[in-house]
Amino acid sequence: LSDGNPGLRRGYALALGVLPAEQLRPQLQTAIDALVTASRVEADAELRDPETRRNAVRAMGALAATVGIAALTVDQYVQLVEAVLDGMGDYQTDNRGDVGSWVREEAIGGVLPLLRLAVRSTEARGEPHQEQARIVARLSDLSARFASCLCQQVNEKIDRMREMAAAAMTELLCEPALPFGSRAELEAIFVEPRPEQPSGTEQSSRTEQSSRTAAASSSCARTSAVPISALHQSAGGSSAPPRA
Repeated sequence: LSDGNPGLRRGYALALGVLPAEQLRPQLQTAIDALVTASRVEADAELRDPETRRNAVRAMGALAATVGIAALTVDQYVQLVEAVLDGMGDYQTDNRGDVGSWVREEAIGGVLPLLRLAVRSTEARGEPHQEQARIVARLSDLSARFASCLCQQVNEKIDRMREMAAAAMTELLCEPALPFGSRAELEAIFVEPRPEQPSGTEQSSRTEQSSRTAAASSSCARTSAVPISALHQSAGGSSAPPRA
């Protein structure tokens, strides 16, 4: 991934994401380090290649899904998630325009699957083992940082970035297993407003609670019907080059 040929770097990055788990596990930390380094803006301006960084961000999610959460230490898991989050701050520009948006776009769609990977693994196994429990304990901080990055992206100048960020935020808010400090405030903005109900009786309280649940479920259902990946594909032809 340090080759001077950008075409080779793009291919190597994608290749690490599709290797079988049996090949990845013996050199897992080496593979993670290589992808994390490749996802960062290159210090040498002559070597800067947003497509390599985009492919590295994509490959990190694929690598984690391939080896499974049980194969990752808490440090490795956090390293992957934070590297993808860092991709949401890529603002490189060149004569093609805001090429960093290709990396940001990939990162927006890549964080939530990584967070869900830890949640789903815990749900499937029941009581998590010690390392998994440490990973789950970090989800709140990682979710909060993701929400903060999305708040920045929903104010972007590029329409497709705002749309993808808003969809990702709604999906994040539809994950009750990913709590974070500002969740209630964001739900008031991104989740459909709840109708007011008369108060003062037990019946009205139950009705209000039902309305809140229905409103949130309706909002989540509409988001699920148009996932981030679909928005990503529909926007891909507008400015980004064909993906390797």
